[in-house]
Amino acid sequence: NFDPDPLTTRQIVDFKEPIAPGSILIRTDERRLYFVLPDEKAIMYPVGVGREGFTWSGEDVITKKAEWPDWHPPQEMVEREAEKGKILPVFMAGGPDNPLGARALYIGDTQYRIHGTTQPWSIGRAVSSGCIRMMNEEVIDLFERVEVGAAVIVEGDGPAGHHWHRAEHRHRGEAGGEDHGHRGRKESSCQAHCMFT
Repeated sequence: NFDPDPLTTRQIVDFKEPIAPGSILIRTDERRLYFVLPDEKAIMYPVGVGREGFTWSGEDVITKKAEWPDWHPPQEMVEREAEKGKILPVFMAGGPDNPLGARALYIGDTQYRIHGTTQPWSIGRAVSSGCIRMMNEEVIDLFERVEVGAAVIVEGDGPAGHHWHRAEHRHRGEAGGEDHGHRGRKESSCQAHCMFT
């Protein structure tokens, strides 16, 4: 049983950043996600973020939304967990026991997501490998507000984290060689670690 408190529940706050309404701003140092509203307001949601060495920053867009998303553990994770004596399923259907929780918002063409969690204790902590975790009731609320194509801005990269930037939101499928290189590391890291800690 997890009792909500001000650290783990959303609230409307003043917001004066020059970011368009409908956009998402994630400040990993604060462990907060902001959904931008009109009139210099935003909805603030507490989140769980990447642990040291797995933080990142950059800009992209939401490319997909999923309700009760399925989960396919990557081979890297399956092998690593097997070495610990833990056998992961090849496939886990969406549902209350799925590590992705009730909803998922997919960032760009990477494997990073904003998603729910089966570990509510992780909200407000740096425990994942890059994915942004939210309480299920909070990610459901955000899911209903966010449109596919909404801008996502991530701030607060630590010294050991990965930097990532899209030069053109209008052409989100395009990226230079350097960007592709960072995206590859992000995909491997998140697939292998962000669902379980």
